[in-house]
Amino acid sequence: TDTGAGLPLVVGPYHSTVAFPSHPHSNQFLNSPHAKFTGTFAQIATGAFNYSMTGEYKSYFLSDGEAANTGNGCTGCHDVHKSTYEKANPAGGAVKECTECHAGTYAKDLTKMHHPAGAGTPLELMATEPAEPCIKCHMPGGQHLFRINSDPTYSTFPPQAFTNGVTGTVQPANTQPDGTFTKAVWVDVNAACGQCHGGGTAHAKTTGTIAIGAPTILTVANASGFAPGEAVTIAGAGTLAGQPVDLPTYVTSVAGNVVTLVGKASFGVTNAAVVLNPTRKRADNSDIIFFNKQSLAYYAKGIHGDAAPAVDAPPVAAGSCNFTAATWAATCSSTSTDDKGIQKTIVDWGDGTMLSTAAPFAHTYLLPGTYTIKLKVIDTIGQQTSATIGSVASAAFGYFSVSGRVLNGTTPIGGAQVHVYKGSVLVKSLMSAADGSYSTGTLRPGTFTVTAFKAGFIFASPALTVTIGPSAVNQDLVATGTSLTIREGLTNFAAPRPHN
Repeated sequence: TDTGAGLPLVVGPYHSTVAFPSHPHSNQFLNSPHAKFTGTFAQIATGAFNYSMTGEYKSYFLSDGEAANTGNGCTGCHDVHKSTYEKANPAGGAVKECTECHAGTYAKDLTKMHHPAGAGTPLELMATEPAEPCIKCHMPGGQHLFRINSDPTYSTFPPQAFTNGVTGTVQPANTQPDGTFTKAVWVDVNAACGQCHGGGTAHAKTTGTIAIGAPTILTVANASGFAPGEAVTIAGAGTLAGQPVDLPTYVTSVAGNVVTLVGKASFGVTNAAVVLNPTRKRADNSDIIFFNKQSLAYYAKGIHGDAAPAVDAPPVAAGSCNFTAATWAATCSSTSTDDKGIQKTIVDWGDGTMLSTAAPFAHTYLLPGTYTIKLKVIDTIGQQTSATIGSVASAAFGYFSVSGRVLNGTTPIGGAQVHVYKGSVLVKSLMSAADGSYSTGTLRPGTFTVTAFKAGFIFASPALTVTIGPSAVNQDLVATGTSLTIREGLTNFAAPRPHN
């Protein structure tokens, strides 16, 4: 219920995972569209509804289904004299069909649902059990919240509920207004639609090892996509009637390939199958198609067929590029648009190198050639559009040179060896002319070191470092001194004569 006015609706560890603690139905029901209760605990049984909305119950669902001006509590749907436990009451009839109250103005025509029908879908029994689709989607895991929130940013469970689930504490559930009911707790699309389609942010399969007990530490082979709040199952780590079953739980934190989970494992497993945001299996054991939470929220809008679902137009890809011949570098910008927002932008430079996925988009080509630059944009539900936003012609690539003279002071040194290096790689070797001049000829843009050598002269090593693009002129290589070279075995000295 409304925190403060009545019992707070809280979430925390429940059945070894995150759910509603204590009695799993009462507080949820009082907060649901069938009650919208804002009274105290003592008023649950005595509180009333009235059309001026001053009573403890702010919903007219029950009043229309039963008697006006009464809240009716849980008895609006449940017959208190009959058990919901099938073995104790095999005849059933303990719970009203949703269609008993959702009739007439409030009826939902299941044939108009924007959802596939047939075997394996929530609509497979709609002809004989029309309430079954309502229960599957609006009461996932037995929740009695009923209202589904198609806002992709809304989550029933706050992050603290996952974190504190390890220590056994509880947190107030997240709320969003439902009309005049200001602090409604909803079923989020991960719980409603994600029970079949996964939800969350990513879907991945890997293997992992986990030991019995808490805290639940799972070491996985690949933690890509794992993040706090994401759902996960570990094969054989849970228990049912003392037998191993899949353990459904949630991620609390991730450090490398070590994942901390809510709750605890009932069985230790090694290299077991681990599924992030698992999808439901079909009859042939294949996986139902995965949709992330953003996509589920989009498809949930208008799913009852009361009105056409909101149209989410695909993105419009657009942008421009500049190429600088002096550096062989291209820079691009995106002016793409989308009515709901762009989730990802990708630039393909056309040369087979790594794609760019984050602005600023910049790239330096290693080889000249003709390249087409393409831009791809993806919106929040996965629609994508591509466009060509630039091209580079082979002739656009500039080549440059380094030139100057080899000197001893101001005196030219002809016949000097001049070497040009790119890093540690020798890319040019040439000799200075008689007047000391040299020119490297064509070089790619970049930074180079230049050395000079000639017997009898000393040059710094390197003699100079130069960045070209454009060409660099007047890059003189000046000797820092001279040296005397003595060759072994050669001498002009005569042997001394002995004295008489």
